[in-house]
Amino acid sequence: MAKMKDDELQAIVSTEIEDARDYIDEDISPDRAIAGSYYKGRPFGNEVAGRSKVVSQDVRDTVGALLPSLMKIFTSSELVVEFAPTGPEDVDLAEQATDYCNFVYSKDNNGYLNLYHTFKDAMIRKVGIQKIWWEEKEEVNIQEYEGLDEMTVTVLMQEPEAEVSDIEVEYRTETVTQPDPMTGQIVQVPVNVPVYSCKVKKTDKTGRICVDVLPPEEFLISRTARSLEDASIVAHRALVSVSDLVAMGYDRGEVEDRATSEEFWSNEEASDRSDYTEMNPGFVNNKAMRKVLYIESYIRVDYDGDGIAERRKICTIGDDYLIVENEPCKLLPFADFTVDSEPHLSCVEASSIADKTMDIQLIKSSVWRNSLDSMAQTLNPRMVILEGKVNPDDVLNNEVGAVIRENVPGAVRELVSTPIFQQSFPMLDYLDSVKESRTGISKAAAGLDPDALKNTTENAANFQVSATQSQMELVARNLANGFRTVFKIMLQLMVTHQDKPRIIRLRNKFVPIDPKLWNPRMDVEINVALGRGTDAERFNVLSGIAAKQENIMQTMGPSNPLVSLAQYSNTLTKMVELSGHKNTQAYVTDLPDDFQLPPPQPQADPNQQAVQMMAQVEREKNQAKFEIDSANLRLKQTQAEAENERLRFELTLKERDLQVKEQQLQLKAAEQQAEFKIKEAELMLKQLTMMRESQNDADEKIERQNKANAEARAQEEGLLQQAAVMLNDMANQANQGESNGN
Repeated sequence: MAKMKDDELQAIVSTEIEDARDYIDEDISPDRAIAGSYYKGRPFGNEVAGRSKVVSQDVRDTVGALLPSLMKIFTSSELVVEFAPTGPEDVDLAEQATDYCNFVYSKDNNGYLNLYHTFKDAMIRKVGIQKIWWEEKEEVNIQEYEGLDEMTVTVLMQEPEAEVSDIEVEYRTETVTQPDPMTGQIVQVPVNVPVYSCKVKKTDKTGRICVDVLPPEEFLISRTARSLEDASIVAHRALVSVSDLVAMGYDRGEVEDRATSEEFWSNEEASDRSDYTEMNPGFVNNKAMRKVLYIESYIRVDYDGDGIAERRKICTIGDDYLIVENEPCKLLPFADFTVDSEPHLSCVEASSIADKTMDIQLIKSSVWRNSLDSMAQTLNPRMVILEGKVNPDDVLNNEVGAVIRENVPGAVRELVSTPIFQQSFPMLDYLDSVKESRTGISKAAAGLDPDALKNTTENAANFQVSATQSQMELVARNLANGFRTVFKIMLQLMVTHQDKPRIIRLRNKFVPIDPKLWNPRMDVEINVALGRGTDAERFNVLSGIAAKQENIMQTMGPSNPLVSLAQYSNTLTKMVELSGHKNTQAYVTDLPDDFQLPPPQPQADPNQQAVQMMAQVEREKNQAKFEIDSANLRLKQTQAEAENERLRFELTLKERDLQVKEQQLQLKAAEQQAEFKIKEAELMLKQLTMMRESQNDADEKIERQNKANAEARAQEEGLLQQAAVMLNDMANQANQGESNGN
């Protein structure tokens, strides 16, 4: 056969979800909402104005009386469930798996509150649902570092999950000590040292098992189911914000198109717990925080066309149930807790403590109300008056000693009513006895009434207490069946998903836990047994057993075939557990089952012992002589090494003297050469001075010659000008003479 088409799968999923929703919202939730109303002590709706409206609290009282004992059973030091090994190789691993699963349930998750809320749901709303899943998260941590050296920055950059950014460097002057290359002496030298600052972004991927208690109205199951395993659909519906769905990887456009859902508006149970009738406009306007219907379904369907319906995990969003995830799945992540399961029906139709006590609460409330009304009628009886002959205001005045004015004698009289509150007390006691027979909660067993066991023989009292405890232990045994499912799911998830060992503290020791080594097919055993008596009785029995064991070991020795030290250690451990101490290792150390005392040393023959002692003395004498010779040899070697060291030191001193003398000669030669260079420089300076003076004289002569030449040129120019004037005058005179001659 061909693979199923998407539209065909969409139709099947929508049909299954719709049917399961109608079954829960229309058939189951109304009854559970009524039970919740009884638990809260709300009015029944049949109250009459002017009459008593008191409500008995039998449902709440019964649930409150059962919870302490149940929580004590499931949170005591004794393990409620344990993994059973399938072979001898699984004994230690089964014990480790039991301890680790209890640690994860109680420490990694809020185990106490999960149990408390689950038991309340089971006793009030028929069933408590726990969801167990593996969650992987990426945590991004950004840290800023300053004052790092280059080596540290290099190491940070080489880390595979670290991203180094914003690297800045500055240089600081620091003084370091180092040997002088010329003299070899240790000197302090200032150097510039680079100092780095940076940001390191680390992404840590972590995985853990999560356990949470689902609100009963969020859990869906097919109406024809008899158990979780054979149900055609088991689903968890919830209103999830747009932001969370986008963070889960779903398409933002598809999610935003299906925002705001009215899924729980018509569910009476959800309305009883929270007000879904009004929406906060500010909340709706916050687009990222608008709610979308998200259903995580586990449906049996023949998707691959092989004719066999397999379970698949199909996730949908919106009121049209758009499929956004579809994958095969073998493990249901749900565990159901019921107080009294009904044969051939699913867990949502189990009987609860509220179912057993709601009618008692209604009847007691009615009897109580009528008794109070009768008492009120007796204290304040109704009055019969003759109309027009009595002042009505005086009759209606309830003040003590008030006067009633009448015009005719006998115009006012009391309407006599028979009081019934005395007859109601036996009825209330009878109803309490009915409740005790149904639930097992009695005043005698709870120790609430000191007169409850008066005039009762010891055997009868013990029988009454034992009967009550048997009913309570039966409730605990039924609830423990859900705890068994939780541990099975946790075992499968750990083996499948935990990929590296985890170091935790178990039994006062830090041990690495690697679930990959465990057998995932280990079964779970429940330790909530019936008829074991109270903790005090069991402690007394174990005390007697411990006394017998001590007597046997004293008589027959610690290595006797009847009682071993490991068995005696187990007895003491159980006694410590029953006394309320969880850390038994602080008082008694666990011993392996095959632990045996070391065998005693055999006694030696006196003669042989004397020979051994003489031989030992001789060996010690030879050893002492050898050690003395070795010490003398080492002393000579030390003296020779000291002499060699002295000679090397003297040679070094001589070499140092020669080096000093050579340096002195070099220094003297350098001084002489410097003096010669100084004299040569002085001579050159004198020569330069003389040359500069000669140059100055020559410059002065040249300047005087230039000045004389300038004066001569000036005189020559003056003479030339005078000659020009004379020639001009002569020319003028000649011209004038010619003109006169003409």
